[in-house]
Amino acid sequence: MDIRIEILVTEDCPNQDAAINILVMAAQLLGIRPPVYVLDVSDHAHAKQLRFVGSPTIRVNGQDVAPPSPGQQSPSLSCRLYETSRGLSWVPDFKAVYAALLEATSREVQASRIDPMAPANDQRDMLGVDQVRQSRPDLCCLGLRHRRR
Repeated sequence: MDIRIEILVTEDCPNQDAAINILVMAAQLLGIRPPVYVLDVSDHAHAKQLRFVGSPTIRVNGQDVAPPSPGQQSPSLSCRLYETSRGLSWVPDFKAVYAALLEATSREVQASRIDPMAPANDQRDMLGVDQVRQSRPDLCCLGLRHRRR
């Protein structure tokens, strides 16, 4: 089982880089290099199809790292507001991102019986990057992929 990380954003999301920074820090702390896909959500129908409740949204293996409360589950193309340990924020709490990655890594380790701290193997070392954001060359280590759906 591979870890799949998606960052769902609207075009020109002002909080995209901050969400990416949190994700990079959590992955580096865990010593993992999973592929990361940045998905642009372009319209309300697309938001509804993806169950997208605001930008940015980080998902690990299809699960939102900070699931919205029942009253906040409507599809939306607006900026997303998170309740964090520091109060309201435009990005999810670091602890939530770290916990989601840790859980996914633990499941992957149990499934494949490998050491998560071991050097990346061919499946984890994503050198075939489709497009890396030029403003963030440090994301190459995570295999950041940007695409429109």
